[in-house]
Amino acid sequence: MFSAYSFECFKCDEKSAEECDKKQKKEKCDADETCWKAHFETKYGETRERRGCMKKKECEETKKKCDDDELFDEDGEKLKCAVACCVSDDDKPCNGAFFISTNIVMIMFTNLYSLNLF
Repeated sequence: MFSAYSFECFKCDEKSAEECDKKQKKEKCDADETCWKAHFETKYGETRERRGCMKKKECEETKKKCDDDELFDEDGEKLKCAVACCVSDDDKPCNGAFFISTNIVMIMFTNLYSLNLF
């Protein structure tokens, strides 16, 4: 099955958003894909930032699991996460550093709240 090129997204898999910003590359996505951006944190404080193309349905499912606090790592440990799916305009990727998800804001608020700063 042939799928036509549609747009570009940034691609990276690093330990932090800052590292992704420095090392990200553009990748061409198929018409049935969307750009995604995700931040994961384990209960041990290890973090991962991922960006790239993903099938639209898979991105929506991953985002829902993240929103519902039902995303786990390969060891079965619950992950704190923020996932955003977006469609780029032309060749301007929408999943770069300036794309802010409300989920990321919620994670920051939750972390501050857990530290009793509110």
